[in-house]
Amino acid sequence: MTFLLVQHLDPKHESKLTDLLAKATGMKVTEAREGMTMCANCVFVIPPNKSMALVHGVLKLPQLKPVQGRIVHR
Repeated sequence: MTFLLVQHLDPKHESKLTDLLAKATGMKVTEAREGMTMCANCVFVIPPNKSMALVHGVLKLPQLKPVQGRIVHR
């Protein structure tokens, strides 16, 4: 099983979730990067200021774009 964790954070806030989870589980925990493929017993954490989608087993991480004071998908 693969876990994808999406936090609701301010786009400028750096998350400590990857480091915290890595200390609490035996699974591989990594900050998600564009083009990564899924692997069993892995945890992927969304990076700041990104959206995250899984397309045919590959992570897509488009930049969030502010629109009239709100953040929306590009």
